[in-house]
Amino acid sequence: MGIILFAILKMLFWIAPFVIIIALLGWLYFYLAKKKLNKFINIQFDNFKNEFDDEQPNKEKHRKQARNVHTHDVDDK
Repeated sequence: MGIILFAILKMLFWIAPFVIIIALLGWLYFYLAKKKLNKFINIQFDNFKNEFDDEQPNKEKHRKQARNVHTHDVDDK
């Protein structure tokens, strides 16, 4: 039992640096590719937004008046 546990821990000890290096390389790739990905997403979103705006009639945006609103002056101290 002890030999098997020792073998498993030794294997994990030797594999851990490779896993850490692969994780760091993956993080670095996504960190550097973030700008390109954000640019691509923004272009796609703008295209979708323009298509959606073409389908909707041009309505003036209107806000309702606030009801039961009281304002108080701020006392200068």
